[in-house]
Amino acid sequence: MQSLDSLIATLNNLDMGEISRIDTALAAVRSELQQRELSELVEKVDLSQAALRHGDTEEFKRLCATIVAKLGHLRTDARSR
Repeated sequence: MQSLDSLIATLNNLDMGEISRIDTALAAVRSELQQRELSELVEKVDLSQAALRHGDTEEFKRLCATIVAKLGHLRTDARSR
């Protein structure tokens, strides 16, 4: 299982490249989030993939930023335990 830092780094580096590469990276992040039973974030990844496929880059970026922020909170919570 990837670390939360690794998932955050992947999401932060999605702003450039071919759509298929970005979609593949999102699918990998989605799988990791599903393994962690983070259904709310899985749903956000699904929405970001749909936005990407429809060419809605603003919504795609907004959703990715939301996912990164929530992962950052989870990382902080995990470190404080």
